[in-house]
Amino acid sequence: MPGSAILAVFPPSLEPELVAHVAELLAEARDYLRQHIDRLPSLTPTEAMTTIKAIMRQHRGLRFCRGEGGSMWPIYPRTWSAGQRATVQALWFAAGPALDRDDFKGIDAG
Repeated sequence: MPGSAILAVFPPSLEPELVAHVAELLAEARDYLRQHIDRLPSLTPTEAMTTIKAIMRQHRGLRFCRGEGGSMWPIYPRTWSAGQRATVQALWFAAGPALDRDDFKGIDAG
């Protein structure tokens, strides 16, 4: 898939040192991964949106707000590590337009 991005998604609670180590390994493996992109797991925008909602239910401080043009942007809890933010940011990219169309109903109730 030309133009496809390879993003690693980590659990938000993963230690920052482990995320940094895996990120280094991913950088080394990027060429190999691009050659075998058809074998990598991928998320549809809807699956990414479902995962974002699950994280929002577990971490009540994560919110999204509408930016210019109607796009949704994450607002992270102040206590979150860079790894936690990177996880949601990768999902945010994968969710794409599905995120912009979602009304987030049921998040506070779950």
